[in-house]
Amino acid sequence: MFLTAEYKQKRDNYKTLKQGLSTTLTQHTSYIEQATEVISQAQNQFGQLSDASGTPNQDTITKIDKLMEKVTTFSKKLSDRNENLATAEVRAAQKYQEYHELYLAEKQREEAYHAEQARLAAESLRREQERRSNPDFSRSNSGASGDDFFTQHQQRSNPFG
Repeated sequence: MFLTAEYKQKRDNYKTLKQGLSTTLTQHTSYIEQATEVISQAQNQFGQLSDASGTPNQDTITKIDKLMEKVTTFSKKLSDRNENLATAEVRAAQKYQEYHELYLAEKQREEAYHAEQARLAAESLRREQERRSNPDFSRSNSGASGDDFFTQHQQRSNPFG
C-alpha cells in the first residue's frame, strides 16, 4: 500500500553509492596528481640526457619518447575516468535526493493515512458510546425510516389505542 520502505531502501542505497564514488573519486584524483607530477619530473630529467660529449643519445631519447607517450596516454585515461566518476557521483547524489524526497512524501502520506484511520476509529467509538448512553439517539440514527418513527409516535399519543 505504501512505498515508504522501498523509497528508504533506494535512498540509502544511493547514499552508499555516492559515498563510495566520492571516496573513489578522491583516490583517483590523487593518482592523477601523482602521475602528472611523475610526468613533469621525467620530462625535466629526460630533456637533459646526452652522452659525455654533450650529444643526445638518440636511442635513449627514442625510448624516453615512447615511454612518455605511454605515460601521457595513461594520464589521459585517468583523467577521462576521473570525469566519469565525477559525473556518476553527481548523478548518485541527484538520485539520493530524489528518493529522499519521495521517501519523505510517502512517509507523510502514510502518517496522514494512519491519523485519518485513528480519527475514524475514534469517531466510530464515540458514536457507539453515544448510542449506548442515549436510546433516542440510537433510534434516530440507527437507520429507522421516518414512517417507523411516525408510527411509534402516533401509538404513544393515541388515547384510544
